[in-house]
Amino acid sequence: MKFDIKFNFKNTTKIDTKHIAEVASRVWQKMHMPLFFIVLIAAIIIGGYIWEQSIYSGGWSKEKKQEYLDTKNKEVIFQEKDFQKVFDDITLRKEKSAKAYQPVKDIFKPY
Repeated sequence: MKFDIKFNFKNTTKIDTKHIAEVASRVWQKMHMPLFFIVLIAAIIIGGYIWEQSIYSGGWSKEKKQEYLDTKNKEVIFQEKDFQKVFDDITLRKEKSAKAYQPVKDIFKPY
């Protein structure tokens, strides 16, 4: 890459921002595609590394495995009294529902 950059150092006390902007613009025009591909390749490499780590390095330590097993092996305390109350309530509702149903007489059927 050849940069045609010419600095004008005749007047060193004053900084010419327009000239600096032109130089920066020329540098950007020459470098934006290679810079884009460098960033793209770096992102692909970093993404691949993170993906590989999440797939193949997902092992747990012995302490973490034991902690997980301890949380899963807790016994469930069956509260029989509460269960019986709910069961009785359901059966009572079922009986009331069966009693409340009275078939309507068919007005088109002769009795």
